Amino acid sequence: MLEMLLAIGIIMILATASFGIYTSFVSSVQFNAAREDVISDLKTTREAAMSGEYGENWGIQYTNLSSSSTIRNPYYYTIFYTPANNFSSASTVTTTVVYLPSGVVFSNPSGVAASSTIIFTDTTGTTTSSASNFQVSIGDNSNDSSTVTITPSGTIY
Repeated sequence: MLEMLLAIGIIMILATASFGIYTSFVSSVQFNAAREDVISDLKTTREAAMSGEYGENWGIQYTNLSSSSTIRNPYYYTIFYTPANNFSSASTVTTTVVYLPSGVVFSNPSGVAASSTIIFTDTTGTTTSSASNFQVSIGDNSNDSSTVTITPSGTIY
């Protein structure tokens, strides 16, 4: 009986340790996938602008809502095209809304109900903000973080 209790105790300890490692692994995979999706969507959006798709400027608006929001994840971005140089134009057409996985957040834009928008100009693929680099930062609960930078010329790194 003592040997059986000892075996069950060892199994419980191993299961607890394995669960922590598994949780960390899943979090890391979700974070890396979200980062790659952000970069891929930026490149695809810039390519749509450069190819003159719909003859419009293309952009992405990153949104950081309150963490107490009731929507599935308050961190998302919207891909759109517009004849204007802003997201709030009446002629803006949303093509896609992408929610970050649970546990992955935007740290830039920061603050409750914050958003930031990057727009690539039609045919050139440069950004409408020629003064400085645009940055979007994501992070997760495991202290992973990454910042994606877009230069005024449209280079993404």
